[in-house]
Amino acid sequence: MKKLFTAPMSKSAVPLSLILLLAGFLALSFGLPVIAPFSLAIAGFISLYILFGKKGISYTFSKPQK
Repeated sequence: MKKLFTAPMSKSAVPLSLILLLAGFLALSFGLPVIAPFSLAIAGFISLYILFGKKGISYTFSKPQK
């Protein structure tokens, strides 16, 4: 996870990621029937992928190091 803080981020994708997270939160708030429980988590994973790519996801779920 520490590597994620120093990983290069796509600055042009920040507004898109924020909009996607807002949409996930709204879907959670208003309770869309099928995806409501998972909407924010799915939006978060997609935003992480948009911002950092495959390396960002692998850094997030990598084995903790001392």
